[in-house]
Amino acid sequence: KSLFYEIFVNKEYSILDEAINQINNDKSILFVIHLGDVTDGGLYKEFHWTNDKMLKLNIPYVILTGNHDYLSNGHSIYNQMYGESSFVFSFNKTKFVCFDNVVWENNNTYPDFNWLNNNLTDNILYDHIFVISHIPPFSDQFDKYCESVFNKILTLNKVKLSIHGHVHCYSYKQYYNNSSTLYFTADDIKGRNYYKISVSKSTFNIQQVPF
Repeated sequence: KSLFYEIFVNKEYSILDEAINQINNDKSILFVIHLGDVTDGGLYKEFHWTNDKMLKLNIPYVILTGNHDYLSNGHSIYNQMYGESSFVFSFNKTKFVCFDNVVWENNNTYPDFNWLNNNLTDNILYDHIFVISHIPPFSDQFDKYCESVFNKILTLNKVKLSIHGHVHCYSYKQYYNNSSTLYFTADDIKGRNYYKISVSKSTFNIQQVPF
């Protein structure tokens, strides 16, 4: 069973090699964001299988934590490899707020919405602020209260784009009538697509790229 599991998982991870090869040949891509679930069961070897692939990128990358990455001792392994699971960086007048919002595998604990709100208060300094988290608020892990708080924070802080994984399917639309925030979810690597976000001073565009 263990041997079958490793063969099966490594076959899936090999698809990542194909994406990385294509990304390396596209000089317009400046950095990569992995939206989480770099592992299936939060195992040490799975984190390293993924990171060994990501290290082949010729450009910088960041990795978010996903709910599968919390399993076993996964959250501790993630922290040792990458640091805090909520973090912020900026590039060319765009701020990226990367938010750990895993609930179920995090002892059914609500995400730290105070942290999220505090890191969105300086939006006047940037052309764009993007929130990036593994769980979209309209998916299974968020109850109605959690969904409402997330949406309210993004709306009040005029966040234009919220980026997610978890649901394993592509979607890009405005989910809430009371908010102008666009919500984007990406399919997983088995869909053989990645997504390029092109940003200018006044707008941004998301392009699906097959490989």
